Amino acid sequence: MFNHESEFRGDQYLVMKIINFALKVKTHKKEVLKIGSLDLIRDWGYAGDVAEAIYKINIENELKKRKIDADIIKTLNQLFNNCEMARYTPITNVEMESDYKTALEIISKIDKSIN
Repeated sequence: MFNHESEFRGDQYLVMKIINFALKVKTHKKEVLKIGSLDLIRDWGYAGDVAEAIYKINIENELKKRKIDADIIKTLNQLFNNCEMARYTPITNVEMESDYKTALEIISKIDKSIN
């Protein structure tokens, strides 16, 4: 896996250095932030997003191997995206109920296709 950021990174990594520095500035315990070279190129991707993308790709590949219809896979991916969006934005009960019904339908179709 390529470079990424995570809340589990050690104090020697840039993001954690900045966070810890900010906390020390807040309590008046630190005055200078020392970092390494600014010429380095970094991927600021979040590890959780990378893991989630890998998980979705693996699910899609497994469904394709089992010959699940492409429309079912597409609907499932849209459902995943809706659920992800719901984590960060408010949704209505109507939208939630619609996604719930879609999930039931998709699970049923996948189950029938596999069995």
